[in-house]
Amino acid sequence: MTRDQEGGGAILLAVDAAAVTDQHLDRIAALAPGREILVGVDRDRANRDRIEIVVGALPPDRVLALPRLRWFQQWAAGADWLADCPEASERDFLLTSASGIAAAVVVEQVFGYLISFTRRLREAWAAQRDRAWRKPLPDQCGELAGKTLLVAGLGAIGARVVQVARGFDMRVVGVRRHPSVPARGVDRVGGPHDLAELLPDADVVVAALPHTRETLHFFSAAAFARMKSGALFVSTGRGKVVDEAALIGALRGGRLAGAGLDVYEREPLPADSPLWTMESVIMTPHQGAAFPARFERTMALFIDNLARFAAGEALRNLVDKRRGY
Repeated sequence: MTRDQEGGGAILLAVDAAAVTDQHLDRIAALAPGREILVGVDRDRANRDRIEIVVGALPPDRVLALPRLRWFQQWAAGADWLADCPEASERDFLLTSASGIAAAVVVEQVFGYLISFTRRLREAWAAQRDRAWRKPLPDQCGELAGKTLLVAGLGAIGARVVQVARGFDMRVVGVRRHPSVPARGVDRVGGPHDLAELLPDADVVVAALPHTRETLHFFSAAAFARMKSGALFVSTGRGKVVDEAALIGALRGGRLAGAGLDVYEREPLPADSPLWTMESVIMTPHQGAAFPARFERTMALFIDNLARFAAGEALRNLVDKRRGY
């Protein structure tokens, strides 16, 4: 699909062409007169020398192969590809993310894991399949109220984790790169160097960090060894933030009562990973950001940013390519 206009560079919509409507194209054309609009995930291959703006999911090597690129609005929230592509920071183009678009549903999934563990819903589902009345003893169930939750990463997802945790009457502590930046609803904010001090008091730990060179294996064997015995761990940011072998060791050794995982060091998760068969693990296949309105909301973000780009205004969700977020 192509919307032709005279003069100017091209805009590439590297998305599912079937999802792009005439209304989308009309709005983009009105904001970018004189630019050709190319639609389709492979349209960059024959148009590299003309493309100045890209929205969608395009592999890093193809992004960097665009000599006239001025702005890339990526479809994903995390820009973890920058950690493996340092040359991107040397290129003179703007990078924006879809951070925040799916924060609400990601956090719903986070608390889905936690409630499944504390209220023993997995066991209840198994008993239902067996038509068996297996009622747990009172001390076999748990509660979130009054517990301490530590969230590592206070971006869009982490901030919403805090908001929901407060609704469950939890105490919340947080870890972020710049602890001096205020975080609403957080009882204490520490920096990365404070993690070891904060972990022993946390009943629940949520990893919501971006993957950067600094956060690789942020949750290491040493970190898991510092966690409270019986704590719950949730990973919903990027898989490489967690040393998976160390996590498996903490689960096998009984340090952790359970883990809810949506992201992994390697995706798809290899078939021989012990995580597949661990009863203390609830796994989902990186589905946290999936919801029906995802395409429309991300396209709306792009169109809003396109209006800002045309007006020379600051873009939403601008990524610092050197920091990786």
